[in-house]
Amino acid sequence: MKSLLYALLGLLFWNSLGAANTADDSLLFLVPHVVDGGSWRTTLKFVNLGTHDVQLFVIFQKDGGGDLAVPTSIDGGQSGTRAFAFLSITPGQSTTIATTGTANDLASGWAIAYQNQTNCCPEPMGAMAIYTQRVPGREDQEAAVTLGPPISRNFTMMFDNTAYSTGFAILNQSDAATPLIARIRDRTGKVIDQQTLLLPKSTHVAFVLADLWRSTAGIAGSIEFVNTVNGLAAFGLRFNASAFTTFNAFTVIP
Repeated sequence: MKSLLYALLGLLFWNSLGAANTADDSLLFLVPHVVDGGSWRTTLKFVNLGTHDVQLFVIFQKDGGGDLAVPTSIDGGQSGTRAFAFLSITPGQSTTIATTGTANDLASGWAIAYQNQTNCCPEPMGAMAIYTQRVPGREDQEAAVTLGPPISRNFTMMFDNTAYSTGFAILNQSDAATPLIARIRDRTGKVIDQQTLLLPKSTHVAFVLADLWRSTAGIAGSIEFVNTVNGLAAFGLRFNASAFTTFNAFTVIP
């Protein structure tokens, strides 16, 4: 009976996501990077800024599609291994869904949170992801990034590989593979390299920038990504030895 219930819930969530392809982007939060295990955990926080209750579907996905079942808890309880969750959030309420990070092996993927529109219009909400690394013998390291709807235009990410190391996480949530053109600039704004990153559908990539594009090694600058689809999300990570922080992509509204 429980397996049948999970199957029906999964079908309900996927039907809702199918509707999201034509819905207002304000219904969506994309999580470009989810990690659990191998000393890492991911925490997602949501707050209802509106005046009506919100029903929020959260779905964890493997690269290329398919459920990513991870051990999670909701508001410190309701523990279990799940690939999706249903959150009911009243006005002013905040809620948390967090992976436990207790597995020895690292699992990674991405996630989407979809607001089921039951009122006349979407309710305003806030959301963020927190990435925590827990290593025995030292204090936990963590950083947070604000979550938002899909990026539907060109976006820019800054990097600094001088005394630091920069990594990017980029998600293509759309149902088509897309080439993403990367124009790499030094700190003066001069284009020093151009690369193409092919993103398969329903897939996220996470990489150390200087390992993938050697032209960024030892310098600081920015990268403009030429985007041709609606369904991308991205953020960066900057590492300084064991410490790290996250940062969002910049977009210019035409």
